[in-house]
Amino acid sequence: MHEEPAGRIIGSVVNVHSPPGPGLLKNELSRQGQKLLPIHLAQLLSYLKLKGRQVGLLINFNVVHLRSGIRRAVNG
Repeated sequence: MHEEPAGRIIGSVVNVHSPPGPGLLKNELSRQGQKLLPIHLAQLLSYLKLKGRQVGLLINFNVVHLRSGIRRAVNG
């Protein structure tokens, strides 16, 4: 049920990540060391609960292989 939207989002993310390649960073990510931290998952789960959504994606663009920078979270 959630696979199709998540697949479309990941496809779009790959298109954004591929042309310039990894390494184009936002300042706040630079300060955090380019990692997905437990607080990011906690924030995503809070957003999912507030919006009544079941599935969310955390995406770190600063990785060589984008698949290693994608984390899927399920609410509840």
